[in-house]
Amino acid sequence: MLNVENTLDGQQSELAADVIIIVTGTGTVDKIYDLHNREFDLTHAHLHQGVEPIGLPNILVVDSPEPEMTGLFSYPLNVIEAKADHSQRYVRQLEVAGPGQLTVNRSYWPAAIPVRRKTIADLREIPAKSHDFTALTQKNSTKKEGKKA
Repeated sequence: MLNVENTLDGQQSELAADVIIIVTGTGTVDKIYDLHNREFDLTHAHLHQGVEPIGLPNILVVDSPEPEMTGLFSYPLNVIEAKADHSQRYVRQLEVAGPGQLTVNRSYWPAAIPVRRKTIADLREIPAKSHDFTALTQKNSTKKEGKKA
């Protein structure tokens, strides 16, 4: 049994489940407590590809904002479907293994060499096309000319 607090209306409800899959798509996770009022720290979960299992009671957090439909990324449902498939495999893994918990061994998360290289290359620059810059107006700020001491 878990107590789940919905952040939209502040209501709490109880639910019993072998596996709880949390999917909001916004990057925010509601507060979840066990029957002893112990809070599961899901808001600070380190999500790998937007997915992380967190031990007993086998909570699977599948959460991250989905990319908007653009010319370069015209198939956003592919990501959502992949996360749904991952959730099914997660539940199946627990069915096969029997009662227990499944957690992530973070030291062995796979990252293929080409993926790492691309990620590192992407982080080395800020492409002008992918960012918008808005200059602050000087209406609300006072700018003093630099004085040399």
